[in-house]
Amino acid sequence: MVQLANEDIEYESLKWNKALILYIVGNTPSIGSIERFIANQWNFITEPKVLYHSEGYFVIRMSNTKERDEALSKIGSGLGRPLYADNCTTTTERISYARILVEIDVTRPIPYSIKICDPKGKVIDLPVMYDWEPVYYQEYCQIGHSCKEKRVQLAEAKNENAQEARPKKE
Repeated sequence: MVQLANEDIEYESLKWNKALILYIVGNTPSIGSIERFIANQWNFITEPKVLYHSEGYFVIRMSNTKERDEALSKIGSGLGRPLYADNCTTTTERISYARILVEIDVTRPIPYSIKICDPKGKVIDLPVMYDWEPVYYQEYCQIGHSCKEKRVQLAEAKNENAQEARPKKE
């Protein structure tokens, strides 16, 4: 049996802490096309190392965590105003998806995908999933409240509580 020391594990963890996981639905592009896309779209970072995993995803190892966070923020900016990423995303403890808190204008339709264009003009449709979606009522400029629904609920409650009027027995 091989016994690993904490120092060994910490060293490897630090090496991968700067990485992003990229999964593309559909045809898998080449490493070269991913590198060109990053060079064109993320020109604010130093050239990262792109690795392909046999299970169908890419690992993009950045130079530092600041660049990793800037890249995640840029993706989130396509939806709204990024506020922060969850701990599993920033510490790369989960590789199946990235979770970022993004402030979105609820007065506009909520996007369920974001289109990303590569340097060759190929458009990738990245699905967006939400833990929770607010209900916005345009007519009342209210989040999560509809006066019409409230009136119906009050009327139903009133009917349930109403008692038949009976004449008094003498």
